[in-house]
Amino acid sequence: MQERPHLELRDVRFAYADGKAVLDGIDLAVPRGASWSIVGPNGSGKSTLLRIMAGLLAPDGGQVLLEGRELSSIRARQRARRIAFLPQNVAPAFGYLARQVVAMGRYPHVRGFGLESHHDWALVDEAMTWTQTDPLARRALNTLSGGERQRVLIAAALVQAGELLLLDEPTTALDVNHQIGIHRLLARLSAEHRWTVITVTHDLNLAAHFSQHVVMMKDGRIVAAGPPADVLTADRVEAVYGAAMHRLTHPGTGATPTTGRKPMPMARELTWRRWTLAVGASLAIAIIVIVVSLWVGTQRGEVSRAVSAVLHAVDDPEHDMARQLIFGLRLPRALLAMIAGVTLALAGTTFQALLRNPLAEPYTLGVASGGALGALLALKLGPAIGWDWSWMGPSPLQVAAFIGALVIVLVVYGLGRSMGMLNTYDLLLAGVTMALFCGAATLAVQYFAEYRELFGMIRWMMGGVETVGYPDIVSTLTLVVPAWVLLLTLAGALNQLSLGEELAGSRGVPVGWVQAIGFFAASLATGAVVAVCGPIGFVGLIVPHAVRAVVGPDHRVLMPCAALLGGAFLIVCDWGSLRLLPLYGRLRGEDFEGVQLPIGVITSLLGGPFFLALLLRSRRAERVAR
Repeated sequence: MQERPHLELRDVRFAYADGKAVLDGIDLAVPRGASWSIVGPNGSGKSTLLRIMAGLLAPDGGQVLLEGRELSSIRARQRARRIAFLPQNVAPAFGYLARQVVAMGRYPHVRGFGLESHHDWALVDEAMTWTQTDPLARRALNTLSGGERQRVLIAAALVQAGELLLLDEPTTALDVNHQIGIHRLLARLSAEHRWTVITVTHDLNLAAHFSQHVVMMKDGRIVAAGPPADVLTADRVEAVYGAAMHRLTHPGTGATPTTGRKPMPMARELTWRRWTLAVGASLAIAIIVIVVSLWVGTQRGEVSRAVSAVLHAVDDPEHDMARQLIFGLRLPRALLAMIAGVTLALAGTTFQALLRNPLAEPYTLGVASGGALGALLALKLGPAIGWDWSWMGPSPLQVAAFIGALVIVLVVYGLGRSMGMLNTYDLLLAGVTMALFCGAATLAVQYFAEYRELFGMIRWMMGGVETVGYPDIVSTLTLVVPAWVLLLTLAGALNQLSLGEELAGSRGVPVGWVQAIGFFAASLATGAVVAVCGPIGFVGLIVPHAVRAVVGPDHRVLMPCAALLGGAFLIVCDWGSLRLLPLYGRLRGEDFEGVQLPIGVITSLLGGPFFLALLLRSRRAERVAR
């Protein structure tokens, strides 16, 4: 009985949005354990065909069958466990170590927020040995040469699936020795382990020497398919490529290159123990900062009296005043700063991963500008239209700011969405454009404001965490806590997106959904914070980068640590807003007691130089990469 094809394509047709046919009538039957190469001139449809085989594109007509089952009927994560796909270009957004990148290939096999098991790491080390990348384990991917980076990514493809490997020009930028070594590796995997390997390549010599079967394409059609000797004839190559070819018989294969290197010490994997230590240390810092904040303020207050008033129900004016100062003003202020810092740090980390831009932060996409415009309109028009209330819950100013942020979020998302996914370039461009528009509208509102209104507008634009009691905290938590949960559950997917949308999609990440959920959750949570605290910039830029330098770029540990330390950071900035001017007054012999510096000024003074330092650092990294 004849064995069923491992992968089969029946009359597959495909055209992009412009209507131009890219593939027309493709019929292929790939047996299990085969080693195939797809060749053809640029624009012949080779890469598109490979993406259809990987399930990243749906054909306009025909069928794609994986062991007799429609590929489209297999869930993305299940498909990713059986098919590994390596695109042509993978540009890392952050400094992942090579061993971490290889381990990210195990994403389809790791559930939820879970970490890799000992078995997963054993597979990682085995794949790195196969691909001769073990000496690179502790080096950052973005510091490797093009050839070294490609071998690391091939190792990641090997640990992802054990059935079908699809590689789009896998030996691009490799030297001759490593080109031959990789193709020998792929041939050995096919021969010894019955892995089906399909490679798109422009190198006819490698295809002829290492492939069992060659498919030659031109203008979206298959010109010839069969053994290399039958397909790669001089006449056919000249007809397809428009270039003359002389065919020679290879004199021999030579021996497989071997290495006698000592095993290198491996990069330390992220285990639950290390995760707990990192997150526990961050939580301890956050708690300590909140407790210390009870002693920091513009007025003197005895914490011991406030605690006695609460625990022992001591009822006298001094204890009651201390209780109101400590638990009615300072603690709510610290908690609001913590909530704002957690939200802005989480949002910044998310936007940097979604946009694959280390300089992105929550205000890059115009969310804060929309919230500020809504708040200023409420300050200007609210009294005139009688929009006011004093019951428990958000104030008119907060509602208007949140509505302004929501409108900008919807506009930017609509402009940035293309073909079911977010185009990060369009998204960033739309965000910057809307931020400039809102900035201009804000200036117009201020121009027509009276002096009393103008003072309130300017002060609100500087940001602050002043609050009395807990109504603002409760109303803000109801909006931001669901966003926190959603963003934290996306941590593993954000790791994959940091390497590129195409690679993430091939590993079972629902790219469109992750982008939409991450964008809306981060944006609306930022809008909720802006509605209460006003614009507080640079927290989402400074904190993720500082924490990433300590715990690494893995979002599963980076996000919770950045959130907790972001809250602690903003509380410390608030200490500065409370104490810097009084300290300056003492140095000058002037009385500035009780005068506060807006917290947005503090974060901007810190964030400006930090942004420039990051920009210079990224440029130096680009020079090194070249």
